[in-house]
Amino acid sequence: GGNFDSLISVFKLRANISGNLLYSFSFKDFIIKIARYHIIYFTRIMLILTASGSIFIYFHRKKYRIFAFYLLIFFIYAFGFLIVFPNLYWVHDYKIIHLLPFIALTSGFFFWRMSLLLRKHTSKSIVFLVSVILTILIFNERKRYFFTILNSANAKEAYNIGVYLNKNSKPQDKIVLLPEIFGRAHDVVVAFY
Repeated sequence: GGNFDSLISVFKLRANISGNLLYSFSFKDFIIKIARYHIIYFTRIMLILTASGSIFIYFHRKKYRIFAFYLLIFFIYAFGFLIVFPNLYWVHDYKIIHLLPFIALTSGFFFWRMSLLLRKHTSKSIVFLVSVILTILIFNERKRYFFTILNSANAKEAYNIGVYLNKNSKPQDKIVLLPEIFGRAHDVVVAFY
């Protein structure tokens, strides 16, 4: 039927196999954009710990077989999604969040293994000092991004409209936001307030 055909055509468009590309980009552009998204959404230190942890787990995969298996599932899911729906990542950069379980577990595991190694060969105060230094470095790297988001007035207008509607309407009232593009872009913010 019509709904199934529509579903298939949308899938083909999202999967980049319909011939009607949402956005045209080269593989090089795609890799550069994804790398930038990684740095924006995750910290460089976390990515270094993830890469180091991946290498460590690869060379010790027999010892950590079950953990490595679960990490592989998270990795395949995230990158499978990225490969099947490249247009989705190109347009909706927040979809890179699918990598978070893999990145968080791998980097956390590697940090834990390194802290055990440090604790074995040095004092606990050195391990604590390294943890504090990493925390400061991560905060320093994220500080600019945090304050940019904090000072952004991107949803301020939608917030004001939401507060006004909350004060001057009842939950059962029907409300139309015009222009339609504003409603589609900010409906979540307006509805929340």
